[in-house]
Formats: sequence, structure tokens, C-alpha cells
Amino acid sequence: MPRPAGSKNKKPAEGRKTIYTNLCISALPEEAEQLKALAEQSGKTLSRFLVELALSLKQN
Repeated sequence: MPRPAGSKNKKPAEGRKTIYTNLCISALPEEAEQLKALAEQSGKTLSRFLVELALSLKQN
């Protein structure tokens, strides 16, 4: 699968295949800002933050 246009990652990690999927969530503007701030505080993108959060809930 070719990289998306504008991708800066010329050499992705060996053995790791990234699949790009678009998801949509509904949130109030205040909630969206809180999520963005929490993701930034944890040093992650909003996408990575939400994926890890959801997967951590599954493990509990």
C-alpha cells in the first residue's frame, strides 16, 4: 500500500503495517478541546490517545 500523499515517514518500522482508517466521534466543543488537551499533555496525537484509551478499557 503506498504512503498517503504528504507522508514524511520514508522508512516505516520493520514488520509493522499501518492501516489508515477514518473514524468520526461526536463531542461538544468543550469536550473536544478537553480531549485534545489531554492528548497533548500525554505527548500523543489525539488519534493515538483515543486508540490507547479505548483499548485500555477493553483490557479491564
